[in-house]
Amino acid sequence: MTRFHKDQCPKLAVFIVRHIRLVLEHPDVVNAPSCRMMYLQLLEQWQYIAATVLEQGRHLETDGKNTH
Repeated sequence: MTRFHKDQCPKLAVFIVRHIRLVLEHPDVVNAPSCRMMYLQLLEQWQYIAATVLEQGRHLETDGKNTH
C-alpha cells in the first residue's frame, strides 16, 4: 500500500484489492466480525482507488499522453 502511494500504478492497486480479498477469506478474519468489518471497509476503499486509477489511465491512453 505504501508503494502504491509512491507510484500509483494501476496494476499494483488491482493486486492490493486481490490481496485484501484473500485476507478476508482467512479463517482468523472470517471468525472475527470486527476484523472482518475493517477489511471490508479497506476493500471498499481500495476498489474505489483501483477503479479511479484505472479510469485515469484509460483517459491518458485515449488522449495519447500515456508514457508507458
